[in-house]
Amino acid sequence: MSLPKLNKGDLRKSHKIPLYGVLMDLIVTTNIGKARWKYNRILGECNEWLGNTYGLHSYSGPYSALFLRRLKGNYVSHDVIAHEIFHATLYVMDKIGARTDKIHDEPAAHLNGWLTTKVYEDLKTWGIKVK
Repeated sequence: MSLPKLNKGDLRKSHKIPLYGVLMDLIVTTNIGKARWKYNRILGECNEWLGNTYGLHSYSGPYSALFLRRLKGNYVSHDVIAHEIFHATLYVMDKIGARTDKIHDEPAAHLNGWLTTKVYEDLKTWGIKVK
């Protein structure tokens, strides 16, 4: 599957999530609505209003995309990163049929940590600050 061409200034990194058969793209953009629109072919149409959105997790089948809005000053906020990674973690756990409750939480916690590490590594590589 070919990925859509991004808008000028947008950044993308693809991560294959080991064991789970999910491909997750991290997209950092100044306009989530425009960036998400380019993914309609892969993820289907998004029926949410995205005008002032700071983060978004979208998915379809084995494909997942995490969109983070880059703010003036070249940064993304910690709380938005955590919020969207939580959505991505729950999506993967649901996709593989894993329970996520207080007794069966370790697989989700490990995946959440792995995704967090990947996102922060990518942001550091791109020189994007986190506040």
